[in-house]
Amino acid sequence: MFNFIKNFIFFLFLGTVSFLIIFWFNRSFENQNNTVGENKSVSDTRPENAEFNNVPVLPIGEDTANAKEFSVKTDVYDIVFSPVGGTVSHIFVKPNEKSQEVIDLIHGNGTEKAFDLKFGNYRGNDIVSVFDYTVEQKENETSVIFTRDFTDKNNVPFTLNKKYRIFDGEFMIELTVEILSQETKIPFLSNEQPSYTLEFLPQIGPAFVETSKKNKSGSANYRDFIIYKDEKLKKYSDYERVLITTRVDWVGIESRYFAAIGVEPKLTTHRIVMDKYSDNGYVFNEIFFERKPFNEIEITDTYRFYVGPRVKHFLSIYNSENDNAFGYSGMSLDKAGAGRGIISVALKGVMNFFHNILHIHNWGWVIVLLTIFIKLILVPFSMSQMKSSAAMQKLQPKIKEIQDKYKNNPQKMQAEMANFYRENKINPMKGCLPMILQMLILIPLFNLLRSDYDLFQEPFIWWITDLSSPDSVFTWERNIPLITSFSQNSIRILPILFIVTQLLSMKIMQIGTEQAANKQMKIMMYLLPIIFFFTLYNMPSGLFVYWIVMNILSVIQQLIYNAVKKNNKNKNSSSGEKKIAGKKKVFAK
Repeated sequence: MFNFIKNFIFFLFLGTVSFLIIFWFNRSFENQNNTVGENKSVSDTRPENAEFNNVPVLPIGEDTANAKEFSVKTDVYDIVFSPVGGTVSHIFVKPNEKSQEVIDLIHGNGTEKAFDLKFGNYRGNDIVSVFDYTVEQKENETSVIFTRDFTDKNNVPFTLNKKYRIFDGEFMIELTVEILSQETKIPFLSNEQPSYTLEFLPQIGPAFVETSKKNKSGSANYRDFIIYKDEKLKKYSDYERVLITTRVDWVGIESRYFAAIGVEPKLTTHRIVMDKYSDNGYVFNEIFFERKPFNEIEITDTYRFYVGPRVKHFLSIYNSENDNAFGYSGMSLDKAGAGRGIISVALKGVMNFFHNILHIHNWGWVIVLLTIFIKLILVPFSMSQMKSSAAMQKLQPKIKEIQDKYKNNPQKMQAEMANFYRENKINPMKGCLPMILQMLILIPLFNLLRSDYDLFQEPFIWWITDLSSPDSVFTWERNIPLITSFSQNSIRILPILFIVTQLLSMKIMQIGTEQAANKQMKIMMYLLPIIFFFTLYNMPSGLFVYWIVMNILSVIQQLIYNAVKKNNKNKNSSSGEKKIAGKKKVFAK
């Protein structure tokens, strides 16, 4: 029974690790089969514009305005605007003060831009006319206004305005689309039902390459469509296209550390199209807002776009009008924040305590302190496990005797074993509790450390320059069959340290137990590190810091326990010898 319990704990651990590996690489459990309106998958190609014959809308006059791109900066953004179509070419953010890299949140193929507008449905042609523009700044607010005149097929002239508004300290972009007829007639913009379509980003950055669904350049670079409706968040991980025909609160694209969320004007949207396509090995996610036909000579539609970190602090300010400069409220954007579970939120609270209250500004050391904190919580349970294992070890001869005596009568053997445990006040399943508790903490911690924006591009020590990415001490360019696919052409130190400390921890835990002589357990003890090495090799550095420190603490705890146990044993032996010597002396008298 003792062997069974130990093996059960061991394989429970192995099964949990396997689950985490599957979760990391496939993330299949996040795929949602729920539909919002119509939902379908299409081939991995860009849809052809020629399928639709929308009404031609022509610009009035030649392009005379300056087509040169220009930059507008806030304390969180550096946005590059393009007069061609009145669009946005780049949205640069700097993750933190220590960061050496500026992240472009718009990832395109060099020609695609954010906030393109086209007349008709989402497969129409982008407006490529050059717009006149003005930039207005006051206090912490900046407005960029693009304007251009067009004419419809009936020669009705109208003006198209695109007004952007941004504020310091906020990752929100407000875009107002105005269509103003220059006559008393309503412009006729499309034969299709939508009058115009606003395209929301070619891709949320930073850039990554995905050559196929099954071969991604690092699972950390996933992109999911997300939809928030009726206080529920739904994800669409493996869908090439999602068509939304019902009212939703907001839609977006989610990556590991960033999110792009679009909030449509109320009661004006005909349909939302979330589309994924490939172009020369690059995969792009786009969202289109198709506008209903209108019956007025003037319309004003205001869209709101959050483009920034998946951090609750930045997302939650739009729940109350007093917390943001736009005066927005009730948007529930924080539902897209990383670390949504109760345990993840609690662990992040502990990390913030170390970082903000104790002023431990290096997030690597914060992870070390968090690991010590978790270990201290688990110490009473793990000590109970050790004592239970030691008690079981002492009773092994009697347990084996019962097993041998009733080996041909399993029911009788189980009954005798149950009585034996009851008489000796032993709970064989007690040893599983620390493992279960650790798994309950490990999975939320796993999610937290792999998606916490505070760790993005944060250095730790020496060669660990980014806690959110795998470490690397040497890289090479030439691809090597098999090796490149698992190593990403990099030699990493942290996976090796993890395997060494894991092996040491398992070895020390087996000292003094019959597991040391168990061939099956010996094989598994050496096999597991090999499995870990190949499957965990490209994990973020922050996760490895946690695992390595936890292994070291487990080794220290086991060594202390073994030393105390040995010392108590020696004391008991010495006490026994004194008693025997005393009896002999009396006898001699």
